[in-house]
Amino acid sequence: MNIDKLKKRISNKGFRVKVRLRRMSDGTYSIVLDYHYYNNSKEFRERKALGIYIIGTKKSYQEDINKIDEALIIRNSYEKVVHQKKRNIYNEDKPIYLYEWIDSFMNKQTKRNSIKVWRSSIRHLKLYQKKDMLLKDVNKQFCEGFAQYLKECEVINQNTAHTYFTRFKIAINQAYEDDIIHRNFAHKITIKKTEGRREYLTIEEIRLLSDMLYVNENVKRAFLFMCFTGLRLSDILALKFSDIIKENHHHYIAFDDIKTNEFNKIPMHTNAIDIYNYEKENHNSEYVFDLPCESTIRYHIKNMVIKADINKHITPHCGRHTFATLSINNDIDIYTLSKFLGHNDVKVTQIYAKLIDKKKDEAINKIPVL
Repeated sequence: MNIDKLKKRISNKGFRVKVRLRRMSDGTYSIVLDYHYYNNSKEFRERKALGIYIIGTKKSYQEDINKIDEALIIRNSYEKVVHQKKRNIYNEDKPIYLYEWIDSFMNKQTKRNSIKVWRSSIRHLKLYQKKDMLLKDVNKQFCEGFAQYLKECEVINQNTAHTYFTRFKIAINQAYEDDIIHRNFAHKITIKKTEGRREYLTIEEIRLLSDMLYVNENVKRAFLFMCFTGLRLSDILALKFSDIIKENHHHYIAFDDIKTNEFNKIPMHTNAIDIYNYEKENHNSEYVFDLPCESTIRYHIKNMVIKADINKHITPHCGRHTFATLSINNDIDIYTLSKFLGHNDVKVTQIYAKLIDKKKDEAINKIPVL
């Protein structure tokens, strides 16, 4: 399509002022300048329509290119104005402190999990640097020291350290973009992620859990439901009976994914439908599962696995891993599975395929040598 070619001509990389195409009701496209900036904890966004329109057809292609080039020239002049505007915002007498700046990022979060990650990251930052400091005084030594502290911290693993330092870098990167600091010392410092072990249950182990009596059957049923749907714990806690719909004799879970904030609709396996029907018949709440707090759920899942003599470290998220591996083992293709799991990138889903391949390699090596 010509409009796709025209979009490729617009280069926004490295610019604070972005050139956007906004589709109009008559099918043409309005060229708009778009940028945002932060003033302490407040985010401001400005958009300006240039009054330049492109048609996006093959016939108008050359004329559209000329209009886009004109818009890029205008953008360059606005870039200088915005750059000075940002400098003026922070050229105030009031100094900006590191904790205040990073707290502002946590305060902008709306998702519970994001808030928890930011809060934990800030807590470790304050353990490393007990006394607050000016944001402009954050130097290379400080950034390297914080990264080293996270890597050596005994209560968090490598991947958690990576997550916490990434949040710190987001805040420092924005301070650099907004000209509060003139050098970004955190930019090139990284904590590498390791490929974590993804534990999952086999169908035989699921049967063991299903058949055993446990002190908290509510948690057990919720976990088994996760194993047959791939839902995250956050989605299980938010799941309502109204999220289960029936179309053409098939049951579906139609819900807004808590993590991605995107709508997803997944078909339900018979085992999941049986658990759903049981819950519907046995309590009147609007929520499908009557569950305790997350820490108690984690305790019971760990405990019931031990009671079933399953020698694996199983957490609530392992229910999602279990669903993925069961699906691949039963010939559900990787692209369909990625839709079930709500993955935007199929590469994330392919991790489970590699996991199965590894198990196959281990299995073949168990055959005795002649």
